[in-house]
Amino acid sequence: MEKKRENRIFAVIIAVCAAALSILYVAGMQEPDDVPDYKKRFTFISPLTWSNVASGVIQADRENGTNTRFLGTAQMDIYRQAKVFRQELLSRPDGIITSAPVDTADFRDALSEAASLGIPVVLVDSDLSDSDRSCYIGTDNPKSGYLAGEEMIKATGGFANIAIVTSDKNYPSQNERIQAFKEAIADFPEMKVAAILDCHSERLEVLSKLPAALREQPQIDALYLTEAIASITVGDLLKERFPGRRMTVVATDNLAATRAFVADGTYICTIAQNPWMEGYLAGKALVDILAGKEVADIIFTDTYCVTKDNLEETTALKAEEIEWVYY
Repeated sequence: MEKKRENRIFAVIIAVCAAALSILYVAGMQEPDDVPDYKKRFTFISPLTWSNVASGVIQADRENGTNTRFLGTAQMDIYRQAKVFRQELLSRPDGIITSAPVDTADFRDALSEAASLGIPVVLVDSDLSDSDRSCYIGTDNPKSGYLAGEEMIKATGGFANIAIVTSDKNYPSQNERIQAFKEAIADFPEMKVAAILDCHSERLEVLSKLPAALREQPQIDALYLTEAIASITVGDLLKERFPGRRMTVVATDNLAATRAFVADGTYICTIAQNPWMEGYLAGKALVDILAGKEVADIIFTDTYCVTKDNLEETTALKAEEIEWVYY
């Protein structure tokens, strides 16, 4: 009798445990209450160094209830970018934000494929205006280059031998800045471009190529830095390796390190752009496009000159911590 009673108790315990496990299993299969119900899912494809642009996209996500996945490449590589772009189309995001640093058939085909799938693509920083992209948001690159030329003229009095340090002169954004810079100084015959150094937004290339050019061409006494990596690198290079050499420097972008070189007189100015705003407006543009709203074909962000005189009136760019998916 006692044995049967023990068996019944044991059976009840087993049944209770089984029911509890069943409840836990079903609960585990259900999504937690705090998982956001995102309205749209976007993809951002860029070099890993573009945290400022990505930070703007994050803010747009917060305001619009969207979610963006950040795919980063080690450096600007249009062929790898086109490959990553095509792979991402397989997951059918609602929209894509990226750039077009070089005009290639592969990248154009990827844009056309996205359009055929009904996936809008917003280009930032560099544009392909006659492609199947939805719109361009970014710096007015000719304005940026022309401003740099005007500042160089004022600082040198129209007499300078200039080296231009760029990412790649074949990139549309960089080429537009360089050509506009040349236009600005065209009426000053004593202002000559002595060298154009492609450093591919790589710090080590800047540290290698620029010192070599300065040693080979001692007449170089001015620098135009067309992009951010060169602009945060060259100041320390000049101080450490060429401390006695007078150099007039016009930089690009509004990062804290670049602003510090303006503050201490290493640079006469930096031509500020607003990559954060590029990302922010790109995220908002995708939402509007998907809602059937009209979005301008080209939207320029602010371009202005930061000097010692207005340094306190302007603000340095700040980037958030970005969770990149590395490719």
